[in-house]
Amino acid sequence: MQDGRRDQQADALFVKHSIDKIRSIEQQTRHDIERKKEELRQMVGERYRELIDAADTIVKMASSTAEVTGSVQHMTELCSQLSFTSHAAQERRGDEEAGKNNALYTLAIHMRVLVDTPEQVWTAMERQQLYKAAHMFLLARTVYQLMKKNSGKSSGLLRHFPIVHRQWASISHFRESIIQSSYTLFTRADPSAEGLLGAACAILLLDQCPATQLLDVFLRCRLNALESSLSCDSGSATSAKEQICSAVRVVLATVRSVCLLLGPAPTRLPRSHPATTTTTTPATT
Repeated sequence: MQDGRRDQQADALFVKHSIDKIRSIEQQTRHDIERKKEELRQMVGERYRELIDAADTIVKMASSTAEVTGSVQHMTELCSQLSFTSHAAQERRGDEEAGKNNALYTLAIHMRVLVDTPEQVWTAMERQQLYKAAHMFLLARTVYQLMKKNSGKSSGLLRHFPIVHRQWASISHFRESIIQSSYTLFTRADPSAEGLLGAACAILLLDQCPATQLLDVFLRCRLNALESSLSCDSGSATSAKEQICSAVRVVLATVRSVCLLLGPAPTRLPRSHPATTTTTTPATT
């Protein structure tokens, strides 16, 4: 149908125009055709270059995306390593701080022991608890020696706490006082058997004399105490009955102390106090 219309249009041209005019129209038409072809070629060329550029851009974008993805993964790994390193460093710092705190706590406890020891030793000696006094003295000496040893490892820590040396200087003289008090207790007429035993243990701990020598000194002191209880002064109003009771108390305390030192005490011996012995001895006499 379109071909028929074109034929009619061509026939109409021949009817309306002359041969020269038709040739002019033909040339114009051919010129327009060539111009359109040239425009089409230019347009196709430009679009082809744009297509090539777009393809190259897509390839570059794919390469850049791969690089970015690799960089992100690498950053993730580095962050994980950094987090682990930071956590480990925090744990080390925590351990170091805990070690420092423990060292300070230990130092504070040791200083508290040295500060409290004089009062505790005095109290024990006043109550004739000489074994406890000796034990407290030895504990303070051990603590002081340990602090000196640790001070050498900690670059002279005690230099910052001169009170430690002064406190030990005030404690060190208790050794002789405890030993002397123990020997004095041996010569008393009315100590308890437990008190004599504690005095003997205190001498063994502090003086470190042989047990046989200590027993010999103990028996001589108790003999002196017995002789003192039986001695009668001219100006004294003490009756013979009271002297005998006192001597019996000395003997009972001595025997019980020796039993406690050398083995289990017999059950038939009185356990205790001089006052109890006082009430039973006169009845026997």
